[in-house]
Parts: sequence; structure tokens; C-alpha cells
Amino acid sequence: MCDEGLTPKVSIILLTACRSSFVSLAFRQIEAQEYPMAAIEVILVDDGEVPLVLADDATAVVNTTLVRLNRRVSIGAKRNTAVRMATGSVIVTWDGACERFVSG
Repeated sequence: MCDEGLTPKVSIILLTACRSSFVSLAFRQIEAQEYPMAAIEVILVDDGEVPLVLADDATAVVNTTLVRLNRRVSIGAKRNTAVRMATGSVIVTWDGACERFVSG
């Protein structure tokens, strides 16, 4: 549970390899959610040939852990790594197809 009472902590898992534009977009979409940022953590697993560098503003709003792998691994192995590190009672996988749509 999160310090905010009954709001469960959510671990968002982002898996990437050489897709910094996707990661920036994902952080903007996560920050646009109405869920309390204090109850969210992001576990970002990167196995790209060029190490991912996160901009300071990308992680300023939400608690983020960057896991850099030394070699390419399967998506399942990356997901398992992230799940082992997650501390939330809810785990959400976030990928390039996820977008937040605003109605109206």
C-alpha cells in the first residue's frame, strides 16, 4: 500500500532497446494519468546497444528505477527482471501501443 491511505502502489514496467523517443512519450503519458504520482513507480529495463539516458525532467514526477542490461535478452527475460524489482501491489506493463486518449 501507498502512504496515501487505501491507494494501492502501482509498478509500471517499461521495456526498451534503443527507443528513447518511446520512453519520453511513455513518461509524458504516465504523468498525465489521474492516479496519484506518489503511488506509482516505474521500472525501466533497457538492453539496447546504446545505453538509454533519461532526461532529468522525465523522471522528476515519478519514482523511477533504470535497469541497464549488458546484453540483449528476450522480452520475457526483461519482463521477469522488472517484475522481480517491482514493489507495487499492482503491476502494469506499458509498451509502444499504450496511449492515453482524452475524450471530449
